[in-house]
Amino acid sequence: LDFTPGQRVTALYSTLSGARFIAGFQTAGQHRSRGFHLAVEHRADRHELENFRALLGALSIPSAFEPQVTVPAVAEEPFAGVRDVVVFHLWASGAQSWLREWPEDRWIALAHRLTETETVFAITGAPSDLDRIKPFVMRMNEAGLNAQPFVGTDGFVSLAHLLLKARRVVSVNTGVMHLAAIL
Repeated sequence: LDFTPGQRVTALYSTLSGARFIAGFQTAGQHRSRGFHLAVEHRADRHELENFRALLGALSIPSAFEPQVTVPAVAEEPFAGVRDVVVFHLWASGAQSWLREWPEDRWIALAHRLTETETVFAITGAPSDLDRIKPFVMRMNEAGLNAQPFVGTDGFVSLAHLLLKARRVVSVNTGVMHLAAIL
């Protein structure tokens, strides 16, 4: 089963694998499904989870379960004592990640619309994002908004607790967005 929608190399590997049966996605403009025995249309107008379910459904494999995440306890709750947290996750990673990013001025304008009396904006990112987070937090604070950086040091555990605590999570299309949606 090839669950990648656009990478041609995985389709090539699947085709050359010697498997007796190969199923995967037929993606518009990719010509990646020619070696598949069963190809299911990958559609951009539905959530990726539904694309995966369509592929499994074509194989008569039930897939009605919703994704779940069990969040372990954390030694110290992030933003403990803060009553109103809004999480902003501005940056993506990977090839051409800048295509999924939004101008910082728009984030600040959105923050002004979301802010309430006690709102604290948690600006999240990976440790490698700190050089970008710190100047942005300063810009938010200069704009009269209460912003603080948040970079978890325990994998996703503290981040998951922060996402659960948040009134709103606004994120570019990245793992943080998917984790927030599941939680």
